[in-house]
Amino acid sequence: CTSFQLRIARGLQRPLASPPPLREPLSEEVAAKFYPAIGKVGYLYDPTRGMRREGNMDFWRPFPQHPMKGWRIRTNELGLREDVDPSGEPVDLCVLVLGDSQTEGVCQNKDSFPNRLEAALREAHPRQRIEVWNAGMGARVPITISAPWNRSARSSPIS
Repeated sequence: CTSFQLRIARGLQRPLASPPPLREPLSEEVAAKFYPAIGKVGYLYDPTRGMRREGNMDFWRPFPQHPMKGWRIRTNELGLREDVDPSGEPVDLCVLVLGDSQTEGVCQNKDSFPNRLEAALREAHPRQRIEVWNAGMGARVPITISAPWNRSARSSPIS
């Protein structure tokens, strides 16, 4: 993805002169009330998003009711549920999929709907360079998903 697209994924906090931010950054104390998972394995406080996944994680999440008795949680350097890091190369289409646990996936990364969407788009458009990034995370609701990312999208470029 381009630096603009990576900037959105990284959630940088240097706002442009306009428009004003949708909301002020959350203090760690307030974020902990909304996201009780902060401080547990793999969940970090983030002043813009409230909570984010730790980058470069790779562990097995046991779940007895799951057909495979669990699934692997793997994140890239940005803490997104992906097996690879962004290349930084220009692409024809870059999609950042926001959502809750349905987006994140109770499955291996390759089986999540953002990764299946990427495969379908690449098959339909074989000459295009397409990237779809899974920014889903459990315990999210629409307002906690969109507002921080909208603010991040208005951040200044990566230096």
